[in-house]
Amino acid sequence: MYHEINRKFLIEEMPRLTGRRPVFYERYFLQHGDLVEERIQKVGDSYEYEIKTAISPRERIREKNSISEKEFKKLKERSSKVILRERYLLSKKDPRISINRYKGDYKGFDFAEAEFDTEEERESFEPLAWMGTEITNSPLGRDSWLLSLDREHFLKILDTENKKLKPEL
Repeated sequence: MYHEINRKFLIEEMPRLTGRRPVFYERYFLQHGDLVEERIQKVGDSYEYEIKTAISPRERIREKNSISEKEFKKLKERSSKVILRERYLLSKKDPRISINRYKGDYKGFDFAEAEFDTEEERESFEPLAWMGTEITNSPLGRDSWLLSLDREHFLKILDTENKKLKPEL
């Protein structure tokens, strides 16, 4: 079991990803809500079942187990639409920072995620110079929240958040 405490930011200026190998995610949700998320995913060449349970508005408990490709395919039949993304790990130390780049329906959506061990670390974190608007609590802040957005609504929200980065003069 793992406590998930994070903050997410749009990217004002993409940091260098040269030499970093992305991990590809193919993610499906079996259940998604504010209190509980249940999902399956193919991460690289492995398969996972994961359940997240909210313990506060900003912290969740995450339980993850490996599953077989056969189990993955069976569960996929009763799941939602797919979320496709690449993740680039920039820092393994606290905070752990990664870049998420979306494919498919959410292509063009990139964000930085900072993961923390404690709520105190989360609160004291100063976003890096290349990080822009915080989207942690926006409709873009969780993959499960993206599922409720059609392409047009998604693009409208993304455009609104991007304008916060570079307001028109």
